[in-house]
Amino acid sequence: MTVLPNLDILIVERRGQILLYKNDIKKIKPAGSLNVYWRTLKDSSVNAEEGLLGVCKDPNFAKNHWVYIFYSPADTSVNRLSRFELKNDTIDKGSEKIVLQFYSQREICCHTGGSITFGPGNLLYLSTGDNSTPFDEPNQRYVSHGFAPLDDRPGHEHYDARRTSSNSNDLRGKIIRIRIKDDGSYEIPGGNLFPGPQSRTKPEIYVMGNRNPYRISVDQKNSFLYWGEVGPDATKDSFETRGPKGYDEINQARAAGYFGWPLFVGKNYAYHQYDYGAGTSGPSFDTSQPVNNSKNNTGIVQLPRPHPAFIWYPYDVSPDFPEVKTGGRTAMAGPVFYSDLYPAETRLPDYYNGKLFIYEWMRNWIMAVSLQPDGDFYKMEPFMSKTKFAAAIDMELGPDGKLYILEYGTGWFHKNKDSGLSRIDYKD
Repeated sequence: MTVLPNLDILIVERRGQILLYKNDIKKIKPAGSLNVYWRTLKDSSVNAEEGLLGVCKDPNFAKNHWVYIFYSPADTSVNRLSRFELKNDTIDKGSEKIVLQFYSQREICCHTGGSITFGPGNLLYLSTGDNSTPFDEPNQRYVSHGFAPLDDRPGHEHYDARRTSSNSNDLRGKIIRIRIKDDGSYEIPGGNLFPGPQSRTKPEIYVMGNRNPYRISVDQKNSFLYWGEVGPDATKDSFETRGPKGYDEINQARAAGYFGWPLFVGKNYAYHQYDYGAGTSGPSFDTSQPVNNSKNNTGIVQLPRPHPAFIWYPYDVSPDFPEVKTGGRTAMAGPVFYSDLYPAETRLPDYYNGKLFIYEWMRNWIMAVSLQPDGDFYKMEPFMSKTKFAAAIDMELGPDGKLYILEYGTGWFHKNKDSGLSRIDYKD
């Protein structure tokens, strides 16, 4: 969703529908649709996660009425970022300007990213998933078992996340940062990870080594980038042969960088190299000299040193961050709140000034994270802990300084009766 200057809210649904919540009449109306690829056509047992994935208003929306949409067009195997104009409460499909697009392998599951936001200087940030399958491949003797998918044998490409996330020449498994021009084209801002021209790299990459950076946010004062990284599924460590159990992460990037997937996870816990033909483990990947030696890698081989996660937690109790509790994991990053950016009459209380909001789709909590002056983690505390949220899937501060929450509902791939749009008002 994206909250517009007049407090109308544009909402996109994965199967292609676009809705507009009208604040003046407190009702939702259709605002258009896109023809998107949202389910596999060859294998109905596979849950494709692509479709209509993200939306964000232009920083100058009040003047230009532009919105940016990230989607999977039905007729082409790409994921596409386009700019549209919202006219008379409807997305004008004739106004589409394709900003960028990149290949995405279809008929598989999973991981799309799809979060769009703007930071200072009108820089657009877009998250993309690793387009890789985390599950065990059927009819294979040796499989991933919920650890990093590293199978680079011919014909098994989508079980190898190195071909995307740790590939400097691929826009999947990344957070892209660009500056949009008025004509819908873009330029590369200074400070991206691979300032061009540089062989076998993409200059749009700001952050690489992502699995599924599902919701991202940018601090509007210092440009720190935050995102929730949905992690792998192994429930127990196998440090001798495969590597660490699964962790979800909240990450912070103060500058461009490499964040490890699928070579590392959590606090730079390293996976082992693995031969899927023989079922034998090799050495673990080295944080001091990370190498992408996959046959599917089209980018550089010697990678930047990885950054550890900002917050990380497994399915079970986290000794480092016990406040996150236990259970399923889908980490999300919300906004950083600053009191002086919003009207005093409607904003959140000053107590939350400078705090980062994070949230959990599976565990149904929201936390306020306090930071040290240099941006390091200080502490986290529950936000509205007595309120039962129904799988919050997006969160945004409106121009009124109120917190808006989109709730998916408690059933997967269902028309959930408990889904909805919520607004948090502070009452003195």
